[in-house]
This record gives sequence, C-alpha cells and structure tokens, in this order.
Amino acid sequence: MSNADLSFAILRGVALAGANLSGVTWFYTICPNGTTTGQGSPPCAP
Repeated sequence: MSNADLSFAILRGVALAGANLSGVTWFYTICPNGTTTGQGSPPCAP
C-alpha cells in the first residue's frame, strides 16, 4: 500500500466516521475520481 493509498483510506474513513458521529443516517463514499456519492446520488463512475 502506497502512502497515497493509505492517506485516501484514512480520509475516507474519517468522512464516514464523521457522518456517523454527527447522526447522519446515510453515508457517502469518496470515489477514486474525486466525486462523492450519497443518498439520491448516482454511483461512482467507472
């Protein structure tokens, strides 16, 4: 795992944990291309 991959994983984990801790009932995922998905949003583009 490269440093970039590790940093990305940490950022994604923080985003998900933050959404959960703030009481938000839906999750969003940071896509590899930098976009995000969430409730009512399209899935990550290939």
